[in-house]
Amino acid sequence: MDVDEKAAFIASMIDEGKLSYQQVAKKVGSNAPTVRKHYVGYRVLLQAETPLRISTGNRVQAICDSVHDARHRRRPAVSGH
Repeated sequence: MDVDEKAAFIASMIDEGKLSYQQVAKKVGSNAPTVRKHYVGYRVLLQAETPLRISTGNRVQAICDSVHDARHRRRPAVSGH
């Protein structure tokens, strides 16, 4: 089992099996801090591989509407003294 496979196996025991770092450490013959490092590293890797999805549709439209309104708003008439 290589490092990537081991990290995926550890993550599955924690995420799906609901085991603690200590419980996983006993099963794989390691210690809790090392199991935690494998788990955190694996989760970071998965997040880095996942495309960033930001839902901005409504906010972008609201900003565009505000800019449009500001550009086309009539300026108040200035009265001369």
